[in-house]
Amino acid sequence: MLNKIKKIISNYGLLEQSLISLLNFIIIFANSKFLSNEEFADFIVIFSAITFIFLIVSNFCANPVLVFLPTEFNHSTIMYLKYLFKINIITSTVLSVLVLILIKLFFLYEMIFYNVAVAVILTILWSTYELIRKQSYARNKLGRLFVSSSILVMTYIIGNVIFLRKLDLTLSLEILLFSYLFSILFYVFFSKSINNIKIEKIRNRNILNLHWNFSKWTIIGGALYWSSLQGYFILLSKVLLDVELGALRTTLNFLGLMTIFLVLFENTYTPLSSTVFAEKTKEEFKTYIRTLGKKYFFPLIGLVVIVSLFSYIAFDLFFNDKYSSYKYLILIFGIYQLVLGLNRPFIVALRSMNKTKYFFIGNFLSALFTLTIGMLIANSYNVLGSALSILISAIISTFYFILSFKRVIKNYTE
Repeated sequence: MLNKIKKIISNYGLLEQSLISLLNFIIIFANSKFLSNEEFADFIVIFSAITFIFLIVSNFCANPVLVFLPTEFNHSTIMYLKYLFKINIITSTVLSVLVLILIKLFFLYEMIFYNVAVAVILTILWSTYELIRKQSYARNKLGRLFVSSSILVMTYIIGNVIFLRKLDLTLSLEILLFSYLFSILFYVFFSKSINNIKIEKIRNRNILNLHWNFSKWTIIGGALYWSSLQGYFILLSKVLLDVELGALRTTLNFLGLMTIFLVLFENTYTPLSSTVFAEKTKEEFKTYIRTLGKKYFFPLIGLVVIVSLFSYIAFDLFFNDKYSSYKYLILIFGIYQLVLGLNRPFIVALRSMNKTKYFFIGNFLSALFTLTIGMLIANSYNVLGSALSILISAIISTFYFILSFKRVIKNYTE
């Protein structure tokens, strides 16, 4: 047992990813608790817009680094990363200005331009930190990154505690901005110079072509995934009351602690599943996935029940009467997390077989439902209809992933 604990503690990657997941939970929790209903509704729209830009920029600039830094650019690391940081800043600046101005024109008419400016800078820093994270993982230099992410989370928590009684939308965005700024400054200040064995000149166009060919489908798929949830929240701001939108996002976030478990499952079993697929027969791989699903099913059920019951009981303790009349949504989102959990073995299997087009189609079906039928249901049944629409979209994508795996494995020839 002691050896297992030591192994977990020494695994900076696992701990660092857990910190980032925890930060996402704390951001929604803190703002839902301490902001007014109106300001939290505005925060949901702004944060959803920022998340959209982040997904596009990180998919293009940061995620490909995991593949290309150790291979294509291992002898030209400095030039490669310098160019990427420049492209990252330019892309995030242009996109955030455009998107946030559109948000102001069509959704948040009264948003002051100072908040637009803060949100733009926050987007740049967030995407920059993600690029720092990915190059750290690619170079397997995770100790300093773990400390930097710890500073990020602690600064955000301390900032909210210090300004608790003064917290408003502007201050909330500023606290998150300075949290990312301090963590980036720490990482840069304590960075050691990168020594390449051999420096090779690279063409910037080659970098752009490689990154685009690698990321174009993940960018589209990520945008569709964002549309099915975060984009849905932005549209719901036109339909729901501020308190309803806040309750919907808060109850979903309360069950978001399950996300850490789901990410851990994928990170653990995708490499193992890939090895089985590469080395074993089709029937052995099929049996492995089936066994994995059975092994994972009952712990998943137990975890969903425990987290859902805890969330339902503790909800009023954290939020008092603010959202008490909406805590029944926790039960709906408990089922939602269960549905997402049930598709994980099949997602792992499809990813192991490099069948990524099915993720694009699954996200497309989910987004298509929420943005069309989901909006009609929300118009008729308000916050309950919105929650049920999110659940149904997850059921649709889960059934699609399961059926896709069965069809692929049936037609697969060794």
